[in-house]
Amino acid sequence: MKNGTGKDGSKDKEQAKRARGRGPEPVPPVLPEGMPKPALKVVPRRAGLMANRPNRLEVLVRIPCPPPPAGKGRPPLNLAFVLDRSGSMSGRPLEEAKRCVAAMVGLMGPQDRASLVVYDDHVQVALHSMPVVSSAAFRAVLDGIGSGGSTNLHGGWLAGAKQVADHLTDTGVGRVILLSDGNANHGVTDPAAIEGQVQALAAAHVSTSTYGLGMSFNEDLMVMMAKAGGGSGYYGETADHLMEPFRTEFDLMAALMGSRVSLKVRGAPWVKIRMRNDYVQVAPDTWMLPDLAWGGETWALLEIETPDPPPTLILGRDADLATIEATWTDETGVQRSLGPVEVSVPLLLSGLEQLPEDPLVVQRSGELVAADFQRRAREAAGRGDWRAVDALLAEAGAAAADNPWVREVLEVLA
Repeated sequence: MKNGTGKDGSKDKEQAKRARGRGPEPVPPVLPEGMPKPALKVVPRRAGLMANRPNRLEVLVRIPCPPPPAGKGRPPLNLAFVLDRSGSMSGRPLEEAKRCVAAMVGLMGPQDRASLVVYDDHVQVALHSMPVVSSAAFRAVLDGIGSGGSTNLHGGWLAGAKQVADHLTDTGVGRVILLSDGNANHGVTDPAAIEGQVQALAAAHVSTSTYGLGMSFNEDLMVMMAKAGGGSGYYGETADHLMEPFRTEFDLMAALMGSRVSLKVRGAPWVKIRMRNDYVQVAPDTWMLPDLAWGGETWALLEIETPDPPPTLILGRDADLATIEATWTDETGVQRSLGPVEVSVPLLLSGLEQLPEDPLVVQRSGELVAADFQRRAREAAGRGDWRAVDALLAEAGAAAADNPWVREVLEVLA
């Protein structure tokens, strides 16, 4: 039996198509076990598309997660702290890295496991993976670590990954926490080879986060490893700069709702899709997204480019641009799916500029613009090209004239 006013339910179909651009209803469906699940929502920057001309439409994909059920505990953590003790870390960077490790171990408990790997040109498992009954053993070993020789970063990371892999469970979080200046000069040093292995271990449920210390760390390598490893990437001159990110990462792991999140975007034949975030692309139409956290939100910003829309589209009717769906793995190791959700906006002959812009899409777009300026400015500073840095800051300031958040970021960057 069909609903709607027409024989084919055309009224309901049209309403459903318009709703698809806004995502599903606010009330999320539930898992078979009765647990709440995340939602998949898509929001266009402007709800319209111009006929007879090319278009660039930003679309925000949101995966908001519900708060944790009452009484829910956090998943057990299985962490390997990999500490660079090479000569380039001598002095303050090494001492600050040791402080960071001690701080995170102090947040762990008997339900968690931790190991400690130290490396220069030689790799040593200083403490094999063990339940964190007390942080005293870790503090004692950390106090005795001094600086050494060259930097076998890959070997140290790989030893940490093995410690995690040997104790993986279906319900825990397995992660390597790498603290280094990233200046690999011993063992495997090819970034592409390292990236491939980090990505393969991430697919096997051993993720990687990187913490760059000092003023001369290899940002490209460290950020690449965090990106490929499905973790977080931070840098700072001192432990004080990294202590807040450490606490943030611990909180995110403690609130883990789902991991191995992938976003699949199938565009209409006449559109081009670009991912604005710096996410790993694992297939022509699929990207890996950050983990899901209870009470948090994972998001991605897409840019949909349309050449002249095909003449088969009808003015005033919705144009179907793309279909979006996501998969994620819950805490029990079961893969779940979200969607599909269709991105549809009406085709207009005029008046697109008068349509309101969604403020959250504008904000997220500004954040990505600011991040890109930060990356380019740091690269220029690394080359000592201060004229280029000044030009980038001026360009970014003009671009952020109407975005207070971006202006604040650029002031800190300057």
